[in-house]
Amino acid sequence: MGWLEELRDRIEITRRKTYLDNAGAGPLTKDAAEAITNFINLWQEEGEPWELALDHIVEAKRVFAQLINAPSWRNIAAVPSATYGLNALLSAMEFKAGSNVVVSPLNFPTGIFSFHALKSRGLIREVRVARSINGYVP
Repeated sequence: MGWLEELRDRIEITRRKTYLDNAGAGPLTKDAAEAITNFINLWQEEGEPWELALDHIVEAKRVFAQLINAPSWRNIAAVPSATYGLNALLSAMEFKAGSNVVVSPLNFPTGIFSFHALKSRGLIREVRVARSINGYVP
């Protein structure tokens, strides 16, 4: 079995359809669905498995830190989504009066909306959208 067939075997919907998704919210693999089911069962039987969840979060941060060559896993924040993380970061930033922000039209839309919200609150003066050339922002 080749890699594509193996992948299709692990993601049920791809047996019947071609599924293209770049936002990270696509169908789960059988492994992920099984892990979620096991976690929910554990939660129902044992109560909230907070310490186990923290262990998994720390391990994910360690692996990710290694992947990106971060000095320490402690430098990695675990957030529920990229948009949540961006908004948390933006809410902690201080912008100088009259600041402009330049965004890429290739960004996920909610990130761009966050900058427009800052503009509407008067925290920045302008949101500029850089032009992409052949799907790339120089």
